[in-house]
Amino acid sequence: MFKRSAILCLTLAALTLPQVTPAQAADCRDLLGELGGTLRSPTPETAESLLAPIYDACPKDVYDKSRAAFAAAVLRKVDAMGPKPANPAEERRLLQLAAEKGQLWDAFWRLADDQLEAREFKAAAVSYQKAIDLLEPLAASNEKLKESGRLLVKRANEARLLAANQGTGTLVVATTNHRGQPGGAYSDAFNTRGIQAVKIPPITFKFDSAEFTQVGQDAIQELIGVIKSAQPRTITVVGHTDQKGTDAYNLDLSKRRAEAVARYVQSRIGEAQYAIVAMGKRKPLDLSDGSNYRQDEIDQLNRRVEMSWE
Repeated sequence: MFKRSAILCLTLAALTLPQVTPAQAADCRDLLGELGGTLRSPTPETAESLLAPIYDACPKDVYDKSRAAFAAAVLRKVDAMGPKPANPAEERRLLQLAAEKGQLWDAFWRLADDQLEAREFKAAAVSYQKAIDLLEPLAASNEKLKESGRLLVKRANEARLLAANQGTGTLVVATTNHRGQPGGAYSDAFNTRGIQAVKIPPITFKFDSAEFTQVGQDAIQELIGVIKSAQPRTITVVGHTDQKGTDAYNLDLSKRRAEAVARYVQSRIGEAQYAIVAMGKRKPLDLSDGSNYRQDEIDQLNRRVEMSWE
């Protein structure tokens, strides 16, 4: 996780501000001076009230730096609360404030991790995908950021799968990026050069069956749009199960489920060549952090269909 300088050098106040009138420049400098003082105080979150006036008085780039400085200062306060804060609700409030007001990818990451730990899988999936889409434009030539992006995609996939399995199930819709292409859990921005990333759509099935649940039906319909945008020549579908039951049973079930996905995709897309692989329980999901999950959740993550195309 990346840490930021809390004030982001609020020498912002010393800017010449050529894009605005002298009166606006004076108002902007006064607001930035007040912002800097508040962010250095024990209650930096109270600086939220200054962001709207800064937006009105200052150029956009100054506003963007100001809200980033605000988020960084709030995150510093969260850090000071320690790994097990006495007031978890206040920690969550501050994380949400830093993410939503600051629009920083790493603030959304921290919020998502907190939501995941609380078993709020739908909310975590939304926050991870927001982090991915904010990080994507920054990571083009930065391998360290790409590595962070790959981990975020992995966690977004896990949260989406768990949300699809939690209770009656929820499909957390995949996002689109700043270029209008598949983003969030389906982002290709962080792929290792020459290696096509495996996609893990949250397709769920009825018990002991290759029949889609309603969430599974919605997930595969969403997947169709992602595949169409890629226009692949070949598509590989790999079925997996959890560790319960015999090898023979799980191989058969994973084959039937992979075939069901391939048939559905082929009926909507057609042209591509398809390869179906049944893995059964032989390849559990490589988790981002197995200590985050209970055994029943690990079972849910292992029951999956993976896809790749080129």
